[in-house]
Amino acid sequence: HPQPESAQKALLTLLDQELLAKQLLDKEASA
Repeated sequence: HPQPESAQKALLTLLDQELLAKQLLDKEASA
């Protein structure tokens, strides 16, 4: 079974990508 640490890291990575995508969308919207 997967380690809790790796699962947490995967979740953080997902949140990071979501944040980056949101920033990109905001930048394009304001451009």
